Amino acid sequence: MAVINTWWPEKYRPKTLENYAGNEQFIEIAKEWIKRGDAPSFIAYSPQSGTGKTTICRIIANALDAEIMEINGSKDNNIETVRDKITQFASGASFNRWKILIINEFSYFTPNAQSALLDVIESSSASTRFFLTGNYIEKFLPAIVSRCQPYLIQSPAPKKIFENLSTILTAENVSFEPNDVVRVIKAFYPDQRQMLNYLQSNSINRQFAYQEETAQTHDYCKKVIDVLKSNSTAGDKYTQIRQLFADAKVRQFDDLFTVLYAKLDDYAPSGKKASTIAAIADGQYKSTMVVDKEIQAINCINNIINAIK
Repeated sequence: MAVINTWWPEKYRPKTLENYAGNEQFIEIAKEWIKRGDAPSFIAYSPQSGTGKTTICRIIANALDAEIMEINGSKDNNIETVRDKITQFASGASFNRWKILIINEFSYFTPNAQSALLDVIESSSASTRFFLTGNYIEKFLPAIVSRCQPYLIQSPAPKKIFENLSTILTAENVSFEPNDVVRVIKAFYPDQRQMLNYLQSNSINRQFAYQEETAQTHDYCKKVIDVLKSNSTAGDKYTQIRQLFADAKVRQFDDLFTVLYAKLDDYAPSGKKASTIAAIADGQYKSTMVVDKEIQAINCINNIINAIK
């Protein structure tokens, strides 16, 4: 008996290129790969989560004559993973034309593991393809990038997302106010996975109800920028942002580092941008190596506050 997935992000995850919205240029390239029955090793990257990186890798892999293995790089990211899992898979026999290894969150792979993977990519190129995803291509070794074709994966335009979410709510027989869906998109954009999570968790008795408090939990990045550019004292900024972290209950801060850099001109004086960028870069780098990322993130914020005094 088939298992029916009731979690909306998986239930409505696109299974074909025709159902995949956005990234039109890359989709056309992928169609050519599928048509000829071969795809190169490639990197699907985006600074934001929930933009469809894993989805597009799975669609392409499933459309080819391939044996597929998937690894979560945020957990299995060391040299033992390369030696014990990846090498064994790549060198083993298969009844399919290709073996495809999808490594999600490859940004978390250690430098030693990435170096070890280089040999595997080259030695198995006749039969194995590597589809890598990650938020930050800067964390990929240049030698990895040179052996894979990199593609920036972006979330569809808000208008297209609105159409998709409305279709899903209608399919689930959930009534809704269009303006409430717009507010969800604004709160979570570009993370479509978070949007669907929010819609599902707040759809009760076939009625979607927008909850301001819970939506604000995921809108903390904008509030952090607002605090940084305010006229509050350094101590008050630190206290307010630490409270924002607590209220948002966030545990991963990749999006925050992206926003801090993207909105640099909003809060950093012209003569202090270089030191602010250095603080962001240091915080982002160290965040990949610690267990409690909140402590590292608030330390980064403290360094930024000191930099922009």
